[in-house]
Amino acid sequence: MRRFTLALFATAAIATAQAQTVSDFENLVLPKADTFYENSTIPGVDLGFNSGLAYFPYVYDTCCGGYGSWNSGFTYSNVKDSVTSGFGNMYAAKAGTGYNGSNNYIVANGFSGIPNFLKLTGAAEGKFAKGFYVTNSTYAYNSMRDGDFAAKKFGGSTGNDADWFKLVVRGYHNGVEKADSVEVYLADYRFTNNADDYMLRDWTWVNLLPLGKVDSLSFSLSSSDMGMWGMNTPATFCIDNFTTEENIYPYAPQANVTGSTAIAKTSTAIAGWANKCTVQRGWMDIADKAQGPVTAGDSTLVTGVADNTIMSLGDSGVAVVTFESKIYNGAGPDFAVFENGFVNPLNPEEAFLELGFVEVSSDGINYFRFPASCYIDSVQVPVAGVYSNARQINNLAGKYISGFGTPFDLEELKGTAGLDVDNISHIRIVDAIGSIGGNGSRDKDGRRINDPYATAIPSGGFDLDAVAALYLKPTSVRSIAAMGIEMLVYPNPASDVLTVSLKQQSGTFTATVTDVTGKTMQQHTLAGGNNIISLASLQQGIYYLVVADTNGNKWVEKITKL
Repeated sequence: MRRFTLALFATAAIATAQAQTVSDFENLVLPKADTFYENSTIPGVDLGFNSGLAYFPYVYDTCCGGYGSWNSGFTYSNVKDSVTSGFGNMYAAKAGTGYNGSNNYIVANGFSGIPNFLKLTGAAEGKFAKGFYVTNSTYAYNSMRDGDFAAKKFGGSTGNDADWFKLVVRGYHNGVEKADSVEVYLADYRFTNNADDYMLRDWTWVNLLPLGKVDSLSFSLSSSDMGMWGMNTPATFCIDNFTTEENIYPYAPQANVTGSTAIAKTSTAIAGWANKCTVQRGWMDIADKAQGPVTAGDSTLVTGVADNTIMSLGDSGVAVVTFESKIYNGAGPDFAVFENGFVNPLNPEEAFLELGFVEVSSDGINYFRFPASCYIDSVQVPVAGVYSNARQINNLAGKYISGFGTPFDLEELKGTAGLDVDNISHIRIVDAIGSIGGNGSRDKDGRRINDPYATAIPSGGFDLDAVAALYLKPTSVRSIAAMGIEMLVYPNPASDVLTVSLKQQSGTFTATVTDVTGKTMQQHTLAGGNNIISLASLQQGIYYLVVADTNGNKWVEKITKL
């Protein structure tokens, strides 16, 4: 089992294109302000409620000589009292309102445990619980802050006691508990420096995507403050904006299917191919390293045009490729990685796919990974007989079948400290270990990456065929002695944008774009550095770029508009 602990003070995950539904509880009507849902009509029976695409159980029971109370599950509230301590204020969030100042939120009661699971409903059932916002109840927060008749003050009299209050969320699919869980520390006083100790009082996002596909969730609380009857810390917490993610096919389809982003190896957009490759082999089976590393192919098979001759990386293997010159950030995807997957003969949407992470560097030392997503089901993909759907995969090499490269757009990494997206010198491909067990790889949201495993054969793991550059700088600088300048013009051919990189020593320069008859189509003034010339208004064909100084010296470059 792998537990995921919430990194506090981080913002919520950025919303993606997937269809999602938010349970914000504003659909639940309360008769007045500063009140909560209470239903005593059938004690001991679940009288829960729905919001969004989730069902929240609620149980009211009688005890202690007939005294009635909310016993377990969830209730919804609009109580704003973030000050008053004690059991009488157990329906209030310490934040004072719902998330982002909203009225309603829910309070979870774990005094008797939570016997009924929170259930995903409708289109969300069996899909992904994306996450929720959480904070302490006023009751629990003030009890931990001050202590009360039953519970201690967190940190003790000196502030040095290593106290904690933790929520654990577990997922279930078809009644089976998932391997992973998500942990949230509602309070944590275990830090060496007491200044780092905290109790949640603001709404904080909890990412549930590592749980994978679920149809229900359970919540459990634990605390360092234990007594004869169990946990002394009040067993309540608050939730808002519980979010489900229903569309698990949000990305482009397989090659040769309408809407695919695959780059054919014969594409005229390809400006060049990797000409050098180094490799660090991975294992035939990372869970049994005694079998040794993979051996199929070698680095010479990776260079040049994609031809379905491959080098296997094995579990966790790494390959680094370089080109004659540097790749830059052009319009759309900038390079493509080719693998040797093959399509399901009965369904063109599905294919046998082995996946890999892709990283880039502009100095050969510091590498930066493209944010990858994988929504493949949590049942392990075996070595044979099961196919994957490309619509569930994004920014992982190997998404497309043999002869078609998976594209990567440097624009996604633009602004990354330490990376110059206009001077990419190295591309690194890292095998994504497809095991859904303890040795497996994770995507950007913590989901398990699921591809064929275990491939305990010499050709196991990601099979690298080739890497193509779509935007590749010229291999040499044009020197124009008479004009006293050095110049790069790229790409050529070009689609919408032409870059004129000018190392200018002195003087003023103009650039004129003409057609083959000499008719002026555009004219620009050039400055030192990179000058961007838009070709979007031009028809496809042959043109000439004429660069001139104020003395009449000229230099001409033939360019092709795609």
